[in-house]
Amino acid sequence: MSTTGTFANFLPPGTRLGKYVLRRPIGVGGMAEIYLADYETFAGGSRSVVIKRLSPSSASDLGVQLMFREEARLCARLDHPNVIDVFDIGHDRGTDFMVMEYVDGLDSRRLLRRATRANRRLPVEHVVKVGIDVAAGLHAAHELAGEDGSPAGVVHRDVSPANVLVGVSGEVKLTDFGVAKTRGQRVHTKPGLLKGKASYMSPEQVRGYGVDRRSDIFSLGTTLVELLTGRRLFEAASEHGVLRSIARGEITPPSMLRGDLPPELEDILLTCLAVDPDDRYQSASDLEDHLLAFAARGSVMASAPRLGRFVRTLASARVRADGTPLPGRYPAGNGGARLALSVSATNAGPLSDSAVRRDSRADLRDLADSL
Repeated sequence: MSTTGTFANFLPPGTRLGKYVLRRPIGVGGMAEIYLADYETFAGGSRSVVIKRLSPSSASDLGVQLMFREEARLCARLDHPNVIDVFDIGHDRGTDFMVMEYVDGLDSRRLLRRATRANRRLPVEHVVKVGIDVAAGLHAAHELAGEDGSPAGVVHRDVSPANVLVGVSGEVKLTDFGVAKTRGQRVHTKPGLLKGKASYMSPEQVRGYGVDRRSDIFSLGTTLVELLTGRRLFEAASEHGVLRSIARGEITPPSMLRGDLPPELEDILLTCLAVDPDDRYQSASDLEDHLLAFAARGSVMASAPRLGRFVRTLASARVRADGTPLPGRYPAGNGGARLALSVSATNAGPLSDSAVRRDSRADLRDLADSL
């Protein structure tokens, strides 16, 4: 999700979407607008949240609308500390929206950019911590069961630095399941159309073959190499050239890009990046275990408090060069504590102030299914 581009057509600050008051736009993507907003709690306080709103121009496209609702249904069923939390879904001003937790920090792409500007590399211990946590979040998504109890077959398909959020308390969150694949989904990718960012796709994804959880493991490996070396693993003069390099497995050994990279860590990364999915880790949990074992054997202090201190250092400049505020990307305040879910009894229009209070994720799933 980009934070560049014009916000001229966004809803102005102070606009209400249901019970949420918009503070400012913080991002825009192909089909959605992202806002920082406030929510008044039952105890009389307030909390920052992020609203992902289907843009009016996309709301009239049935395919895009279905994709947005598929994402809402999936996120409503995911409940893991390393996956961004969606705790409300609604419809207002003619379009759907999701309400997500706010992570005070940076996405890992920005984290890398700030480190580069400061002439610093991201420490190995922090990248390993990011890898451990994203692998844990991915495994939870991959293991998600469908409504009938059988595997949902979730594949994220867009694991990349921009979709990994790192907070000032050291929390790591995987976000943006907008192009995720699931078994039984109602919106399917058209033949010849690729979903995801080209530089982080797996070889089978590039070739248009069927993908499974091992495709996300490749993408995570690509992401971790970039965070460690400061360079994209697959670069070319054109997107076609990038896709060709991925399909051919033209991989520069990470140690050639960063001389102090421990050999055991490089072996883990190269296993993630095997061209043949059968030669990769077969689950994100397996990758997580190998990273944990590496950290233990190599005395790597992969901890949330240490990562948080590092993020706070790089995120301390809270304004851009033009003086405008620098928000966090999708917002985990209050230590990641969850709000009690409040939704209206009907989804035919705006969420009413006389909302029905609901406290379980099962109710949120029911709401998502009714959209």
